[in-house]
Amino acid sequence: MNRSFECKKRLCDRSSCMRRQKIHRGGEPHKCPSCGKSFSRQRVLTLHQNTHAEESPKPTVA
Repeated sequence: MNRSFECKKRLCDRSSCMRRQKIHRGGEPHKCPSCGKSFSRQRVLTLHQNTHAEESPKPTVA
């Protein structure tokens, strides 16, 4: 079992521990151009950006 040095949270594996350390160091380099929210992983940003696409108004048919 691995632990975060900062918060002492128990993590399952080394990669989870490394990801957690990035969070503590402010490692969120992927920023949403629409709202400014930041993410530590590109994939999460991409999923987030899809929510903005769903929010956009649909054109109405006259």
